[in-house]
Amino acid sequence: MGDSMAAELAAGGSEMSIAGVIVTFNTDVPELSSALRLISTSLSELVLADNSDDPDIARDIKELAESMGATYIGLGGNLGIAAAQNSAIRHIRSQGHEYVLFLDDDSKMTADAVWALLAALKEEQRKYPKTIAAGPIILDERANIPLAFVWKSSAIKRLVDVDATAEPIEAAFLLSSGCLIEMTAFEAIGEFRDEYFIDHVDKEWGLRAGLLGYRLIVVPGVVMNHLLADSVEFDSRGIPRHQHQNPIRDYYLTRNGIFILRDLRLPPVRRFRMMLFLGAAYARKMRRKSTTPVQRRIMTAAVLDGLRNRRGPLAPTVK
Repeated sequence: MGDSMAAELAAGGSEMSIAGVIVTFNTDVPELSSALRLISTSLSELVLADNSDDPDIARDIKELAESMGATYIGLGGNLGIAAAQNSAIRHIRSQGHEYVLFLDDDSKMTADAVWALLAALKEEQRKYPKTIAAGPIILDERANIPLAFVWKSSAIKRLVDVDATAEPIEAAFLLSSGCLIEMTAFEAIGEFRDEYFIDHVDKEWGLRAGLLGYRLIVVPGVVMNHLLADSVEFDSRGIPRHQHQNPIRDYYLTRNGIFILRDLRLPPVRRFRMMLFLGAAYARKMRRKSTTPVQRRIMTAAVLDGLRNRRGPLAPTVK
């Protein structure tokens, strides 16, 4: 599917303009350099939106960007991933690029993979004009877990078995790493929510797009390795659970999950299923023997802030 179109694009048979965005935060510069060199040849422009609050690291990232001909947007501190991505979107719109490719600072995506995503997106748009974004199958190698999420009836489910030769699959949302989005989508759907700061930013945007009648697809033939969270643990049923060492991430995951329910007019059954999922995740975390008093305090603060509609970064007094 789309192999001939991808080959044409890779050979320069198209003038499609793709800008790449990497959000950095006190990032390891040698590792970042490796990722940039791998992806830069397939992009019309590469933008580094830098949240670094260490001035020395920010300087090194800026120097790396300049040495590679990339655009550097310094945010002067950690404003969160959504604000950084939105800053890059506004710059890319001003430059007239047609597509934006979001990557993490450790993402490894080849030029061939970018062309394959673009080819799949353009081909899918012939059948479904409101298709606006395409993403790869994200693979967590620690447990060979594919990270692609679809609606199954009224619940969001992770795809378990994915045939690499299958046609594109409509997604409930796409993980931002490796996600290729048509720039006109932001005019119709809006930008990412700055006030989420981090976590569930891509999920909320994808669900919002779906509610407005737009489609996002995962492309089984494109696979990108990516580690989600700090570790993977399996419960008694063999279901993988991604764990964060930093309890602040649990805060944003919990609070922003509540915000999704506040911000999106999900159908009642889907809303109810999501509420059950959030409640179960909270109870599971609070019951774990390894959960520390600090984690319990922060998780409780997350629920209270979600109910109070307190947005933005976590207050320093809670940490």
